[in-house]
Amino acid sequence: MMRSWIDEVLEKMDGGAVVRAVVVDARGSCPRDTGAAMLVGAGGSSGTIGGGALEHAITEQARFVIEENAGLAWFRHETRFQLGPELNQCCGGAMSVLLERYGESERSTLQVLAQIGTGVVVQRPLTTGTPLAIANCGSVTGLSRETFGVAIFAEPLAMPRQSLVIYGAGHVARAVVRALEGLPFEITWADEEAGRFPVAAPIGVTMLATSDIDRAVNAARMDALHLVMTRSHALDEAIVAAILRRGAFGYLGLIGSATKKARFRQRLAKAGFTDADTGRMICPIGLAELRGKSPAEIAIGVAADLLRRFGSQPSNSD
Repeated sequence: MMRSWIDEVLEKMDGGAVVRAVVVDARGSCPRDTGAAMLVGAGGSSGTIGGGALEHAITEQARFVIEENAGLAWFRHETRFQLGPELNQCCGGAMSVLLERYGESERSTLQVLAQIGTGVVVQRPLTTGTPLAIANCGSVTGLSRETFGVAIFAEPLAMPRQSLVIYGAGHVARAVVRALEGLPFEITWADEEAGRFPVAAPIGVTMLATSDIDRAVNAARMDALHLVMTRSHALDEAIVAAILRRGAFGYLGLIGSATKKARFRQRLAKAGFTDADTGRMICPIGLAELRGKSPAEIAIGVAADLLRRFGSQPSNSD
């Protein structure tokens, strides 16, 4: 199951109360968009709302909130910045950041919400005292709005991520998984042998050890992206055939050269696949202008290409 931001809050609360700083409004040139968040606790911070002077100011405020507002349940404080005049940042935009303190009085509600799943939206006013609640269907996610004179912020428990299946756990696949860390992809990583995986699954990655190709392919979402990069060309071909046979997918990438693609298309044609079918296969993968052949260089090109095709639009940054 995809981790939600509430899971992250509960995990960080093991070290004491924490403050979650979330961008509720961003206008003009800003380092991050609405919904970007960071956590500040006794053990330090995680996540980012843009870095630089903005993040330093928010971190200092968050530490003050942790220490000075222990007696207030569901404490919230909205702080607004004109990035140029107030923080001397070149961005020049305006941001509104909501600081929310989470401690023991909020734990039970957070635990209940964490069990609901990531496909829901929660909302709350920007003022102190009201618990998080499941939003109604008409809520605008990730945006601040006015309802009956009260400012409300609603956001999903987890930001949408594109489903990606990676076949093979060799050097290149490992590098690709590392390169995709922190990007908006939910990864299933499949290989025939469990021993080829790292000891612990990377965050956001589900490791699947199976020799049943159809199981791995058919378990994927209908819009999933597929990256085929096993240690065997024969296995690569079988996986590609299974994906094409299923028909529903968002992307099919095969590691290799243009020659490999041509040979695969010839063999798949003999197996009954049309030119239209095999024409959906992308090979080589990655960015053509990046010609390096080391696993790390290939991984950077693949990650950049996937982000360009399926990731969120980039925002301005310092």
